[in-house]
Amino acid sequence: MRRVYGVYFMRQLGKPVTRLTAFFAILLAVASSVSMPNVIHNTLHSGNMLAYVLSALAGTKSLVQIGVLLAGLLVVWAVVDIFRAEPQEARALA
Repeated sequence: MRRVYGVYFMRQLGKPVTRLTAFFAILLAVASSVSMPNVIHNTLHSGNMLAYVLSALAGTKSLVQIGVLLAGLLVVWAVVDIFRAEPQEARALA
């Protein structure tokens, strides 16, 4: 029965609305445990933005690290789906 639940979960996660909801839920969880105004201010005023972001992620709670990783994976998944769907739409129009 676990396999059925797993397949159902993966099919639901494949829907864009579900992914968008999961993305915003993850962002809300991260934003509730991090002071976003301070993060934005420090990021903009750091000399090396990439080094600051990596050091901030390395020094934060594991919940925030996992949340940022999951949000990034959802964004990459959405971008891959967009580029994968584009050639199919072009063929349908031709």
